[in-house]
Amino acid sequence: MGIVDTMMSADYPNSAASMGAVSLGSSIFIVSRPVGGGMLLGLDTLVSQAFGAGRREDCHRSLINGIYLSLALTPSLAAPIWLLPIS
Repeated sequence: MGIVDTMMSADYPNSAASMGAVSLGSSIFIVSRPVGGGMLLGLDTLVSQAFGAGRREDCHRSLINGIYLSLALTPSLAAPIWLLPIS
């Protein structure tokens, strides 16, 4: 995605500034996405083991806690992107 964005920004009149903005935005997005995904990655194992063992209450609890974790992480991971000045 970052390569295509950079190629598309090269057509603008001030291409150096637009390419710099695209690379900065891509680097912030590329860092925040794996952090959020990595936090929730362990949830797959917990839910599948609980579901396979027939422990539906543990499965439900893990899913609900994963939703709460993702709701708590979203503002902190999206804040750097929201706070960037738009020129």
